[in-house]
Amino acid sequence: MNYRERERKKAIDIRESLFRDPGNGTFFGKKREFVLEEPSLNLWEGIREDAQQYFKRNKIPWWQGDKDDPTGHLLSSQVACLNHLYYLRQRKDLATAVLTEVDNEITEALIVDDGYVEFEFIGCKNYLGEKSWKRGANCTSIDAVMMGKNNEGQRIFFLIEWKYTEYYSSEDKYIRPRAEVYDHHIKDCNSPFREKNVRVYYFEPFYQMMRQTLLAWKLIENKDHCCSDYYHIHVIPDENRELMQKITSPYLKGKNISETWQKILNDPDKYKHISPKGFLKPCSEITDSQSLLSYLEKRYWQMDVPVINNTEKTNYFREQSEKYIPKRIKYLLIAESPPIKRENFFYTDDCEKGNQIFFYNIIMAIYNERYKKDIARKKELLNKFKEDGYYLIDAVEYPINNIGNAKRGSVIRGEIQNLIERIRNFNQKGIVNENTKIILIKKLVCDILLDPLQKNVDIIFNRKSGIGTLGYPMFFNDPAFVNGLRSIIPKTE
Repeated sequence: MNYRERERKKAIDIRESLFRDPGNGTFFGKKREFVLEEPSLNLWEGIREDAQQYFKRNKIPWWQGDKDDPTGHLLSSQVACLNHLYYLRQRKDLATAVLTEVDNEITEALIVDDGYVEFEFIGCKNYLGEKSWKRGANCTSIDAVMMGKNNEGQRIFFLIEWKYTEYYSSEDKYIRPRAEVYDHHIKDCNSPFREKNVRVYYFEPFYQMMRQTLLAWKLIENKDHCCSDYYHIHVIPDENRELMQKITSPYLKGKNISETWQKILNDPDKYKHISPKGFLKPCSEITDSQSLLSYLEKRYWQMDVPVINNTEKTNYFREQSEKYIPKRIKYLLIAESPPIKRENFFYTDDCEKGNQIFFYNIIMAIYNERYKKDIARKKELLNKFKEDGYYLIDAVEYPINNIGNAKRGSVIRGEIQNLIERIRNFNQKGIVNENTKIILIKKLVCDILLDPLQKNVDIIFNRKSGIGTLGYPMFFNDPAFVNGLRSIIPKTE
């Protein structure tokens, strides 16, 4: 059973409980179990009416929809894109958080049309010279576009192509009318492509990726929306291996479409692949987003993902953090778990790449310094962090940030005794005392650990300072986190 078949079965299984719809809606002239009888129910109720009005107002056609209604097909990627992103249109905090996860130099999301996300985007002009130029129909369009401003004041486009259960055969789409439109752009000496053999690009999904990359290049060349750079983001479920791992173009080679595509770009870093859940992960700690995330978890994300305690990784995280353990801990910060990627780890001191939002915000809160990626400076700051008595550990010593909140909570609860033993060990070594203050970071961590740690107060050590709690930072210089940490640490060291 491939990914599409599994998702179709899951959609049928949850149809009545999640949508309260009997199914058997019509699709291509036939009644089908995975098509809703009432198509509008395909959109999450929190966005349903607004999304329909948006498409009507902007004269955007629905994929296989009927007039003002979306398709009832439960595997529609257009509907999946809207269900994930439409809620962000009027939420600057959520939009900023997801953009910062892609580029940690983004300081704020910007309005695109009349919101922070624009759908079926084609730019201000017909830059590619295509015969048709209409949003969502017969021309190169982008499923969703967002825009952010970085710390140098530059405007950056985030062009988002959303996939769900799609996969493609090796069909050659090279015909003269298409060649006349796109070939001269590909061959242009300033084009974004390293590979100038035009025939390699005319196999889906590379054909679509080629057109969108050309559009991105022309958008920046023409300063569309005053943007000076872009990211092309491919949102694809990790489980859709039929799409990710099949290289349909006989001219191209690579382990997956992401690696293959980056090889033929002049600037590979402009292309990003991420899963739907990974893209919205930064929203999990922001107020008033849980109803949406719960819906997405049930409908799209719910998978039996194994939690793997990788000994090699765990040892790396432990060894790196122990390099910076203070002689006397004044503030013991406890977060959830290490990240999946080593370069994102708080104590990693040999790599300039990676997401440094967590490190940046802690340094901003304690030392009022806007950290910029620099290995030498990070080592200096980690040593100062150590000398001033700060130490960060995780409730779980291995990564769990690739699983849902319910299972994550279960893992944290299962590691409580191990955490207590680790803290008790600090007491036995004499590196904590009655004045050491524990600070719990992230709502889920606070909810689970506050009571058990308070009950074990005499077993661990006699803390006069108590336990502080705060949420997780969502973007650079997150005021809620920075001010929250400063309030727990009365005087900035």
